[in-house]
Amino acid sequence: MKKLLKYSAFTLFFIIMYSTSLQAQRNVAEVDIKSSVLCKTCEKIILEALAFERGVRSAEVDIENKIITVRYNERRTDIDQIREAISKVGYDADHVKADAEAYKNLPFCCKIESGVH
Repeated sequence: MKKLLKYSAFTLFFIIMYSTSLQAQRNVAEVDIKSSVLCKTCEKIILEALAFERGVRSAEVDIENKIITVRYNERRTDIDQIREAISKVGYDADHVKADAEAYKNLPFCCKIESGVH
């Protein structure tokens, strides 16, 4: 009887964990955002900002194509909030322009007019 009870408890635990995992995966979306990213320093700044953004699961920066790919939980954030987070650290995010004050504080290599890129 104890073995049956243990087995039932384990099975119930597994079913709950599996269904919770499936529910979390259903709410995950992915978006590609066109940005003004120029270099590895830009990448670092953007990834650090997105790491603290509620609902963001992961992000990748393609410097060559100037694309930020973000996986996020649709129940916790949305595309506009993600674009705003990128803008607040000084970068364009699709149609959302970089925050002017944040852009002024970027390292020289991260500024479009630097002529380096």
